[in-house]
Amino acid sequence: QYQLGITYAAMHNYTQALSSHQSCLKLMEESGPEDPFLKAQVYFYLGQFHAALDHHERAIEMFELAIALTDELATPEQRKAAYWNLSQQFIESEDYILARIYLYKSQFVTNQQSAHLLTGEIYHYLGRALLHGDQEAAGAYLMNALENERVLQDQLARASITSSLAEWFLKQKALREAEERAQQAYQMAVTSGDTVVAKEALLTLGRVEYALSRYEDGDSHFIAGLEMLERLGLQE
Repeated sequence: QYQLGITYAAMHNYTQALSSHQSCLKLMEESGPEDPFLKAQVYFYLGQFHAALDHHERAIEMFELAIALTDELATPEQRKAAYWNLSQQFIESEDYILARIYLYKSQFVTNQQSAHLLTGEIYHYLGRALLHGDQEAAGAYLMNALENERVLQDQLARASITSSLAEWFLKQKALREAEERAQQAYQMAVTSGDTVVAKEALLTLGRVEYALSRYEDGDSHFIAGLEMLERLGLQE
């Protein structure tokens, strides 16, 4: 169901993609031990599909559920413990193949970097959904999120929220503040290499510079953002 949903999304059939991931979530909840890493991914995609269908309140709800799960997997120790607990549950159910897989994952904590990137991306899409709604509430949410202890410990998540805040200031015509936030977001995001968060900071910076009539600077940041999109395989 998970892969089927991804396939439907690639064909822009977001209604079917949403249905598939909802079925995937239900199967996970009914079939035994739940993989929190997979569940966070499912919530993440549900948020994207709801956003694509203009269900912005539901999208925000799904992104917040995904963030809540990733908050519980923030440190290597938490991820290692999650894998260990899953392995023990599969041993109890005599599914030794899966038990062995999760034991290996517990030992090597193989998804440490991917969890870090996932959190940043979730905040990116959450910010986009918020900016489609009440602007005063969106600004307050983003400002408060920057004070969250979990966010303060995750530079990519902080960059993602700062980029969304730059976009919010741009909507309010506060161009100098928007430019400052966009620059901060990119400086924080670039340390993680090519990411959705870094490309969004570049494109936001370009939009701000266009609004300030600094077209050459805007062009350079748009070009850099588009090149990053190509390197990420997100040409569309």
